[in-house]
Amino acid sequence: MTRRDFLKRTGAGLAGTLLFGERLWASGPSLPNIVYILADDLGYGDVGCLNPECKIPTPNIDRLAAEGVVFTDAHAGSAVCTPTRYGVLTGRYSWRSRLQRGVLWGYSPPLIPPERLTVARLLKEAGYHTAGFGKWHLGLGWQTRDGSSLSDSSRETGDKIDYGKPILGGPTALGFDTFFGIPASLDMVPYVYIEDDHVLEPPTGHIEGRRGYAFFRSGPVAPGFKHEKVLPTLLERALGFVERHVR
Repeated sequence: MTRRDFLKRTGAGLAGTLLFGERLWASGPSLPNIVYILADDLGYGDVGCLNPECKIPTPNIDRLAAEGVVFTDAHAGSAVCTPTRYGVLTGRYSWRSRLQRGVLWGYSPPLIPPERLTVARLLKEAGYHTAGFGKWHLGLGWQTRDGSSLSDSSRETGDKIDYGKPILGGPTALGFDTFFGIPASLDMVPYVYIEDDHVLEPPTGHIEGRRGYAFFRSGPVAPGFKHEKVLPTLLERALGFVERHVR
């Protein structure tokens, strides 16, 4: 099976399944709408449709499973965020990328080259409006003030970034018509919202890190960025997109 065939089958099978991150909406009357949700670190037995004794009630996921399709044979090359996203979007084994361990950081350059086929691009070619909401965590082409390049080890280089310039190599360069979310995990700088290919509000402030249950690192933060409001904000944006496109 070719990678294009794999991604076609993935896209076709997603009608009626869930993942958090990408939302893909049909523009033609014969195309099924797709809601694709990727939940990091979700265990196989953490949803009711797969485990009646799970600790958290998941009635909506259970209903989607009952009325749709459930896939029970999936494999990941690495059980962390970036490799999972890479595999889901490209259909490739994650170790074929330059990332050989761990995850990317908020200032890491793009992991997916612009010419790489993604499921978002494939669905867009098929007539879908494509949108992504959530954390990207696949690297971004931040433009620096002095023109220097960043590496995967760049963790605290916020002073070098020109936040007024477009972000290169991000979601809108890989098949998404629109995107709203954060660069990487919620514990990684910079703490900003990204809309399409630009920062919504530059990080003019600094926030001290926090340890414990609500862990995040110290670093630059946008004035309107509040960690506890990120998930509700992402949900609001995602629901707004769905409501505008629902038929």
